[in-house]
Amino acid sequence: MNVKDKILKMSLAKKLVILVLLVCAGVLIKTQVFKPKAQVQYRTAKVEKGTIISTVSASGSVSSANTVPITTQVSGVVTDLYVKNGNYVKSGAPIAKLDLDQNSNQSYLQQLSSYNKAKSAVDSAELAKYSLESSLISAQKTFQDAINDGKDKNDQTYQIDKNNLTVSETKYNNQDEVISQARADLYNSWLSLTQVSPTIYASISGTVDGLSFQIGSVLSAKTDSSTSKNVSQSVGNIVVKAPVAVTVNVTEIDAPKIKNGQRATVTLDAFPNETFTGKVLSVDVKGVVSSGVTNYPVTVILDTNPAGVYSNMSASVNVIVDSRSDVLEIPISAVQNQNGQSTVRVLENGVVSEVPVETGLSSDTNIEITSGLSEGQDVVTSVISPTTSSSGGTSIFGATRVGGFNRGFGGR
Repeated sequence: MNVKDKILKMSLAKKLVILVLLVCAGVLIKTQVFKPKAQVQYRTAKVEKGTIISTVSASGSVSSANTVPITTQVSGVVTDLYVKNGNYVKSGAPIAKLDLDQNSNQSYLQQLSSYNKAKSAVDSAELAKYSLESSLISAQKTFQDAINDGKDKNDQTYQIDKNNLTVSETKYNNQDEVISQARADLYNSWLSLTQVSPTIYASISGTVDGLSFQIGSVLSAKTDSSTSKNVSQSVGNIVVKAPVAVTVNVTEIDAPKIKNGQRATVTLDAFPNETFTGKVLSVDVKGVVSSGVTNYPVTVILDTNPAGVYSNMSASVNVIVDSRSDVLEIPISAVQNQNGQSTVRVLENGVVSEVPVETGLSSDTNIEITSGLSEGQDVVTSVISPTTSSSGGTSIFGATRVGGFNRGFGGR
């Protein structure tokens, strides 16, 4: 039986299905081949006049808060309490006294011995200076006598007396440095002694706050697990009127832009909903090198003394390094750079053209345009690509259904 006979004997239902399939195929072909091409769309922004504020951003921490901890390294029972929260104390004033345990008492006696030795070293260095002064005076007199006796620089005695005078002067002048070092050692020894002393002292003048003990309280020393040595622990705070200081590290590219007195904004992780203002106090121009990277510490002083700010709290700083008012500005995303030339795409009457521009100051989001654009123009900030459909795909009836019909049709 030929194809023509098969079609004539085909049922009306099957003829209708074939007709529907042919119509649908024609519709799909028409929509895919003859559908209009999607147009490219653009996001734009107006060229406007405004104020550009350029900042340098950096992160760091609170380097000096308006609270100073009261610390100790000892263990023992509190026997005397000389102050209470809210009292004003002078630097070096006693805060409390403890009856030390055996380990802490041994540490105290050892450090007391070191302190006494350091004190003796200062006394010895100062006495040595008097002795060197006498030797210098004697050398000066001897050399002057040689000159008075008519001896000149070619005379051996003259040269010996002159050399002795030079040596005496050098020793006498160098002794000041020896004394300074001895006094520094004494001061450090005193600081160490206060940390292991049965008496806890105020390290600075201010108002006592947050004392965490009373008479009869037992203080346990805090130990470093890696060294098994006692370390300082805070038992209270002294509130001072000094402003809060924040120190951040800036790169070698940004450091030259920062000057003393520049304004800054500061945010602290501990106060996420607040922004503080301040100014740059100093820039450490020596820098700090770490892992081959050089950073320059910048210290910013806050304008206010917020409560609850402690040393080493994480901070972020934005230093205002420059600002310009009444300038043309556009989003930074609108500017493209190639081979040292900045260009901007301008949209006018539906046509996009590329325009060379000159730029100036920039902020985090916008950039100044010094030439090439006029106020009110539309510039392209991004392109929205058109959505395209795939030319292939499965039948609207599903592959299984069509295949099933074909198999049935071919089987007859």
